[in-house]
Amino acid sequence: MHGDVLPLKDKVKAAGIDPEASGLVIVEIPLNLSPDLDWLQCFSFTATWTPSVHLPRLSGSLIEFRAMKERPEQDLEWVYKYIDQANDCYRKRMKEKEEEGRRHEKIRIDGAEDLRGMTERLRRVGKSEDKPA
Repeated sequence: MHGDVLPLKDKVKAAGIDPEASGLVIVEIPLNLSPDLDWLQCFSFTATWTPSVHLPRLSGSLIEFRAMKERPEQDLEWVYKYIDQANDCYRKRMKEKEEEGRRHEKIRIDGAEDLRGMTERLRRVGKSEDKPA
């Protein structure tokens, strides 16, 4: 679990022209951290991908995507929105995981208490049989 993934906006750069489509520029967005698998899943399934943004790739702490050369700023804004959506999704997912962990811990503790109680009951049965009649 980690905090919000943030784009390092002052380090965003146009890394080159797409070799397969000269109308696209490759944009790199460094991030403040390398997101975990849960965040990556949230980012991969954001609510709405705009058709002009070619699906971003995440590698460690770097997002790379292809933007239209004539309006890369607009496409960049879309990716920033996807990052925000992924952070929202991630926070919800982590909260659910924490709650699930608490439920499992309660079940484990309750089960251990039940077993201790049952052990005591069983031991009392053994003690009553040891007494002379």
